[in-house]
Amino acid sequence: GAVLAAVLVGFDFVAPFGFDPVWARSLPFAVALPVYGLAWGWNGEALGLRLRPRQGWGWWVRAGLVLGGLVLVVVGVVGGVGLLVGVELPPPVEAPWGEWVVWFRQACLQAPLVEEGTYRFVLCLPLLALWGRWPAILGSAVVFALLHVRYGVPAPDNFAGGFVFAWSYVASGTLVVPIVLHACGNLFVIGSQALYAWWMMG
Repeated sequence: GAVLAAVLVGFDFVAPFGFDPVWARSLPFAVALPVYGLAWGWNGEALGLRLRPRQGWGWWVRAGLVLGGLVLVVVGVVGGVGLLVGVELPPPVEAPWGEWVVWFRQACLQAPLVEEGTYRFVLCLPLLALWGRWPAILGSAVVFALLHVRYGVPAPDNFAGGFVFAWSYVASGTLVVPIVLHACGNLFVIGSQALYAWWMMG
């Protein structure tokens, strides 16, 4: 399992893909699913493929708000330190409406599905079996953050988000929770970028 996970995650990590083509980035999950299914006896609980989280959806709505706030605190502290040491604010994104729509599709629909499938399902399960909960969560978060460094967006929220997504996958017992959290997080980023662009450019 660990060797297969390393190969599949490595494929997604080094392949010349961005968000597209989505079928190519779905390959790690598609390959791992039957292998892991056989290894774990198609146990939805063990695979994290149940539809309802262990704690129920109400608990995760509240937890998601708290976790989102904590991620904002981390980003705010790091960003504040950056401003204090002289790091300039990035320029606003200038793009036509159609590009914002494409960005929404890629970031809020495609990325949560393919990246949670790869960096949580494919990567976390073997790490859980080998080293237990916290090493699996930390390892998943680190690799997820490095992926975004490779993409040229080395923001602190990528590690914080990856940690939250991995923890939520392990704690909830379902891949649905980190997919939803990931989509909501990216939606917040896009909304913030849009408001920042509107404010800076009038």
